[in-house]
Amino acid sequence: MLDLSSLWAGPLCGRILADAGARVTKVESTARPDGAHQGGAAFFDLLNGGKEQVAFDLDTDDGRAALQQLVARADVVIEASRPRALEAWASTPPAR
Repeated sequence: MLDLSSLWAGPLCGRILADAGARVTKVESTARPDGAHQGGAAFFDLLNGGKEQVAFDLDTDDGRAALQQLVARADVVIEASRPRALEAWASTPPAR
């Protein structure tokens, strides 16, 4: 299960699922980390504890390819993006 969301609802959903035994990976962009970091380590951990964590530079082909590989293998993806953002990401050619 991948958690691509930030701040409240998505990360909390992922935390609850992780606490229930799911393997959840929190994915962040190195250029735009989750805003929950601004609340301090304890706040970030409240929402994201129990998850594996990875960060990619999504401005690079390698970063996009790594994320695309994780998404392709995931059973569940938690996200909270605007449709426009997902459409832009989907229209980005796969990295080679």
